[in-house]
Amino acid sequence: MRRLIRGILSGIAFSVFGVGALSIGLTLLPFIAIFVRDPVRRKYLSAKVIKYSWMCFVRIMEFFRLIKVDIDRDALQDIRGSIIVANHPSLIDVVILVSVLPDPICVIKGDIKNNFFMKHVVLNTYIANSEQADEFIEDCSNVLNEGYNLIIFPEGTRTRPDRESKLHRGAAYVAMNTEAPILPVHIELSEPILGKHQKFFDVSDKRVTYRIKPKNPIELQHVISAADSSRNNARKLTELIKLNIEK
Repeated sequence: MRRLIRGILSGIAFSVFGVGALSIGLTLLPFIAIFVRDPVRRKYLSAKVIKYSWMCFVRIMEFFRLIKVDIDRDALQDIRGSIIVANHPSLIDVVILVSVLPDPICVIKGDIKNNFFMKHVVLNTYIANSEQADEFIEDCSNVLNEGYNLIIFPEGTRTRPDRESKLHRGAAYVAMNTEAPILPVHIELSEPILGKHQKFFDVSDKRVTYRIKPKNPIELQHVISAADSSRNNARKLTELIKLNIEK
């Protein structure tokens, strides 16, 4: 019975999220796009709207005692122009990271832009991982140069606990092209929730704690070598990212 009630509460929270995303995407964000002429200011305001709306969703999940987010928020407040790389154990990892990081922009799966509820929210603000490599790196570079923190999940999809994770090298190439600092983050769950192939209502009968653990920044000069090829440097950097975000 407890699990059923928690599943219903999860359904309510995600319904609010979906309706809220659709409403914001069809009203507030278009209003900003029409009336804010400065493109820099327009992106800033749009990103803030998304951040605070997703923060509200996290607060609802916490209010329903479905989750608890355990993180030292003060330790993240001075981060600017960094690449945040993280493992991806659950559906709402990106929502949580966006809610706690200052000035976040994230890389999203390309098919989210076809999602009825989400496409109007992410269409002109976030970066799709389905872009061509040169365009992807250019868009990421622009975001970092503007002082945003760029969230990337190098696995490209949610982590499968029954399989060894395989990371894409996009984050490494972006870092090598921008020389932006890399901040690895390990996300640990006290109970499995919202994982790959889990439904949104398939929640634990216990409150799930999300432990967000920022690691030491990765110093590029200690990893890459001018004498080595770009491909090998990206491989070495990706391997180091993997070691940091998996434990």
